[in-house]
Parts: sequence; C-alpha cells; structure tokens
Amino acid sequence: MTENTKVSLLGDIKLGELVFDSKQFDIPTELYIDFVDVKPTYIYKDRNKTDEIAKYVLKGIDVNVVRALESVGADISQVNGIVIEVVKDFDTVADLVDSNYIGLVKFINPVVKPLWVTMGQSGSFKKLKLVVDGVSKITTTTSESSKA
Repeated sequence: MTENTKVSLLGDIKLGELVFDSKQFDIPTELYIDFVDVKPTYIYKDRNKTDEIAKYVLKGIDVNVVRALESVGADISQVNGIVIEVVKDFDTVADLVDSNYIGLVKFINPVVKPLWVTMGQSGSFKKLKLVVDGVSKITTTTSESSKA
C-alpha cells in the first residue's frame, strides 16, 4: 500500500487515488465475509480483458451484526457491508472462493480510500472502502468467537 502523501491543491486531484489517514477511522480487525459469489476483477488493455487479475471485491459485515441477525434467524445476505478490495495475495482469496468459505477474516495492511458509487449513468465518490494487501482466514467460527 502507498502511504498518504501531501496533495497539491493547485493541480488536478484524482480523488480515487487518495489514501486517508487510518488513525481517523475505527478499522475493523476482522469481518464476516461470504466468498461464495466473489469474483475477480480483471485488468483491461486497449479495451480488451486480459487474464491478469486487478483485484477481488468483497463485502464484509461486522461480526456483531452477524451474531445479532443469526440469533433471530434473519437473512444476512441483504445487509449492506463494507466494501473491501484485495489488491495482492490473490492466491489466498482464490482458495477461499474455491472452498466457498463463509466466515471471519482479518486484513493485511488495510487502508481507507474513497469508493465510487454508480448512480445511473454517472456517479461520485460517496462512500469509503477498505483496500487491503490480503486476507487471512480466522479459524474460529462466529458462534465460537461469541463465546470468548
């Protein structure tokens, strides 16, 4: 990950490339992620899709929210979670996708960046996302970690 550097207010600012100071945020150390429907995003060159992976986009849900919803039998698939982009260590994500892993993961080098939100044919940077180098599986299940 790149460190947050000073931005000149005189030039063009690419908002999507900004990295916020992580001390400003309560960044979760672990989130509940369903890898069943996760797909890679590929790099395009000259408008042609290549075989090279650019990132994986995941949806993470707070562990306490998952526990509360599970306790009443609610469907957690409808919860809007935190968008997480994994930009390195694609092998680990691919393994979790292949095994249809659903559970807790922790993040390697998380940083907070602006998230582009599409609205019809346009959009804007309206939310935030976590960009991480990688993820690692947490072996305790949600119900086991709630006993701790």
